[in-house]
Amino acid sequence: DKPGEYNRQQNITFSWDSFIRNLTEGQYILVLGSEIMLSKSLNDNYNGDSYRLIFDYVKENLIESGILPENNTSTDFTQLSYIYKNIDTYIRKTVNENIDFNVEEIEPSLVELLKTRHFRVVLTTTFDPYALELMEYVWGKGNVRVMNINTPRSNLEFDLEKYISDDIVTAIQPTLYYIFGKAFPANETRPFVVNDNDAIVTLSKWMSESAPEKMLKYIRSKRILALGCKFDDWFFRFFWYTMRESIIEISQGEVV
Repeated sequence: DKPGEYNRQQNITFSWDSFIRNLTEGQYILVLGSEIMLSKSLNDNYNGDSYRLIFDYVKENLIESGILPENNTSTDFTQLSYIYKNIDTYIRKTVNENIDFNVEEIEPSLVELLKTRHFRVVLTTTFDPYALELMEYVWGKGNVRVMNINTPRSNLEFDLEKYISDDIVTAIQPTLYYIFGKAFPANETRPFVVNDNDAIVTLSKWMSESAPEKMLKYIRSKRILALGCKFDDWFFRFFWYTMRESIIEISQGEVV
């Protein structure tokens, strides 16, 4: 939207001035999805979508290995999981061990946005390491706390009340939170969402006592800037409901 333009779909008036002010004051949490992750100039066949790139790589790898037939027409991991029994193990193994991730492949405008350092807490709906490569490029390797819903006792490890001050933006350690799990080396027992069944298991964690209570409390006090997220995915909308306790807030300007 242009500055001050009326957004008919959301019934709000968007103001760049207020958006930039809230941004610089640390009022926004950034949520990154796969559709904005990659540079379109380097991956023009995928329109910047890291999920599509990874899926095609995994599918080709499994065909070459003889695990999948050459005439396979599946278009996502969920379809593969429905058709081929125990294929999830091969999918995870291929993602964890065979794919290289480089910050130079990431969308340049996204890199510039993160370089403003206005986003110390970033959530991602992806499972690949691109988001981590980006965060570590901005903040330095070893300076980013990586959290994962599938890690036991996932929680933001700070006392929220301690940071209610003018310098809250600079007080929190840079943190990247994998909403649906992260791809780790194969010997790690930290699964990431591959199909709908995985999504249901993960969403149940967000709704249970194992959910990161402090993190949710912190996020609910902020606005959301969601980039590259698939709002047509039912499990992302379900997660949003869990996080915000309301779907209505999407239409009231909570998401830019």
